[in-house]
This record gives sequence, structure tokens and C-alpha cells, in this order.
Amino acid sequence: MLELLAAVAVVLLALVLLDLLYKRNYKPEQSADEHHLVETDTGHEVSLWRHRATSLTDPTPVLMVHGLGTTHRSLSLDDEVGLAQYLANERGRDVWLLELRGRGESDVPGEPWSFDDYYRHDVPTAVEYVLQETGSQELDWVGHSMGGMLYYACAGTGGLDGRFRRAVTVGSPLVIEHHTVLSALSHLGRYFTWLLTSIRRSYLLPFFARLNAAIFPLIPRRISLFLFDKENVETENVRKASTVAVSMMCLVLLDDFSRWITTGEWRSRDGTVDYAAGVDDIKTPTLVIAGENDVLVPRPDVETAYYQLGTPEDDKQLLIAGEEDGFDRDYAHADMMLSKPAAEELYPVIADWLEDSESQQEEERTAEGRHG
Repeated sequence: MLELLAAVAVVLLALVLLDLLYKRNYKPEQSADEHHLVETDTGHEVSLWRHRATSLTDPTPVLMVHGLGTTHRSLSLDDEVGLAQYLANERGRDVWLLELRGRGESDVPGEPWSFDDYYRHDVPTAVEYVLQETGSQELDWVGHSMGGMLYYACAGTGGLDGRFRRAVTVGSPLVIEHHTVLSALSHLGRYFTWLLTSIRRSYLLPFFARLNAAIFPLIPRRISLFLFDKENVETENVRKASTVAVSMMCLVLLDDFSRWITTGEWRSRDGTVDYAAGVDDIKTPTLVIAGENDVLVPRPDVETAYYQLGTPEDDKQLLIAGEEDGFDRDYAHADMMLSKPAAEELYPVIADWLEDSESQQEEERTAEGRHG
């Protein structure tokens, strides 16, 4: 028995040491210009990371929000694969990235937290802080996965629609209805609600993400498609992302998604807020992007969000990140933010949408007047 325990201890120690070496080798440097800690009305501080443009071409700030199991670095991995850096350095935008509670440098509450806390506390605090700091009356929003869901919730039932000038959601559903595996896991998860709601933060997700990244070249493509299409993403970037972009997570969030998938209703935990109901009232011009090869959030679930948007038809657009809509390749869930091909052909599309259309039209009219 002692020999077995000793062997287990040696293996665990070896894994820890290898993990430390792995993180040291693949951890990219933080490139944000500023880090702001902002206190919410619950007393918890959330992080806002700012990328300042060298030459500001549009004074309207951009607020970017990450997904379920990630940090802000999923949107700002490095200068080569970082939408935040692209918007700031190439397009002259003032970019702010929100890091929700329990992630990265934000506070970890002493009790479990849920999507409701993001909706009621973190996002409203971040929006008002960015507007106050920049002196702007409105901002642009970019949300990946759950970050887009927070836009739908906060712009709709949250009443923040008037604070947003333009928005982009990437791989963001209202409710996931077309994923058989997630549906089966969610139904199973309902039997473990007591466990999920009692664990404040799980440390396993980042560890398994790094383990997955370490053996990424050996993983069959049909399995990797759950997050990445191996034909699109570079192994080096997968390994970088696994060190800084994957977050320890409160398992109550998994219980939230499990409940939404099994019931088909996108509601707060106490049932008082129907997040989906307010989507009909959103008027912010919105670009909705779905990945053609997105297995985690299937295309039909993203399309449902687009069709429910109350935004006038001329002010919203559904874009399929794939060959169907003129791209060089079909994209999976994480590829759309963390791959060189996306940086070359998808980032510019997002940036174009965020540019003030009225300003563009005025510039075009002025240019026509000069040439006329």
C-alpha cells in the first residue's frame, strides 16, 4: 500500500513539475497598456485591460468580453493573434477587455457565482466605468461565445441597448438546442446540481487544457473540432492559449448552461429574468458570426439569435465564417479568435462593422465632393 501511494505521489509531482515547465515555455507576455480594477456594487473587483491606439481614429471605445471558460487573453493572446491588438494597432480603436469575476486578476468571490452575477453586476459596472473614463456616450461591443450572450442579455432585458453603438457576437447562442452530446451531458448534469453548485472554483479545466494542448498534434481532427479545427490553428497558439486564456471556473456556470439546455429556457436562477425575451427589443446594429465548423455552438443555434434580434434588417447581418460566405476556410469555435487565418480575414470584417457607418458615409460624401 505504501509503495502504491509513493508511486502516485511521484507521478503527481512529475505532472506538477512538467506543468510548471510547460507554462514557463509557452506563456506569452501581457501587452495591454493599462490594467484597471473596478469595484462592482457587490464589493468585488473586476479587471479591465486597456489597449490604447497609437493614433486614435475613432473615439468610441470598444468593450470586449470573453467566453465561458476563458480569460480576456482569449481575445488578446499576442500581437499576431489578438483581436484586441488588431483593433488598437491597425484600426486606431480604444479597446477595453472585461475579465469577469473569478477570472485572471479579478476577485474570486467567497461564495459560488453565476451568469446572473455577470449580468447584474460585472457588465453594468464595466460599461459605466469605460464610458466615464473615456467621456463617451456609447461604446461598441465584441463578445465571443458567452460574451455575446451577455450582450444579448444586457442590451435586452438589462436595458443597456442605448449604451451600445454597434455590436459583434461570435459563436454566441441564446440556447444550445442542436448539440446532441451537450444535451446528453446536460441531462446527466441535472442529477449533480448539488455538486456543481457547491464548488466555488474548479482548478482542473486549465490543467486539462494544457494537457490537451501538449498532445494536440496527436488528437484526431473530428475530436479537436469541439474547439479547434486543426487545419486552421497553429499548435504553438493552442499551447499559448492553454497557459493564459483558459480559466479556473465556478461550476455553477456549468449548472446554468445545463439548466438552459435541458429546459430550453434562458432564465436567471431564480426564474425572474427571461434573458431571451428582451432580445426582440434590441435595436443596436449587430453583426452575428457563426462558425461553419463550430461543433461546440452549432450554426443553427447562432442563427436563432440573429433571427430573434429586434434590430431592423438593414442594421443586422448574419455572417457564416466559412467558405459559404467567401472565406478561405471553414472555422470552428475557437479558431475565430485564436488563429492566424482569422487574423487575416475575419478580424478585418469585425473591424469594418464596428466603424461608424455615418462617419464613413460622410467621409465618402466629402471625398466625392473633392473629386467632383
